[in-house]
Amino acid sequence: MFDVGVFALFSWPPFPQGQGRGDFTGLTPDSKGISDETIKPVDERVEEWLSPSIPMKRELKPEEHAEIVKAIAAGDRVKATSLYLSATEGDLTTAQNFIKTLIVEKQAAQSQQSVKEGG
Repeated sequence: MFDVGVFALFSWPPFPQGQGRGDFTGLTPDSKGISDETIKPVDERVEEWLSPSIPMKRELKPEEHAEIVKAIAAGDRVKATSLYLSATEGDLTTAQNFIKTLIVEKQAAQSQQSVKEGG
């Protein structure tokens, strides 16, 4: 039963004689009205993909920043991320990077404090 179904998937749709799936003779970018100006180089597309196209709507207010820091101190990264997203209307990646930066800064401050107390 599966043999017939698998065969049907690979044999459909039928191609006319001499025209297989890889036969693109006669197709050129010019035949479809595509010019070099409409095709972006891969590097340009990758750069657009990597850089956020939607900037943060607004900066954090000091009280919002303090609330996020409080959530991080309580160990609630999800709440901190949610607060950031709600406040800035930014994207998730930027929010996560912001939270990670705050965590690293907090850890560095704690480490410096322990060095001062110990030494």
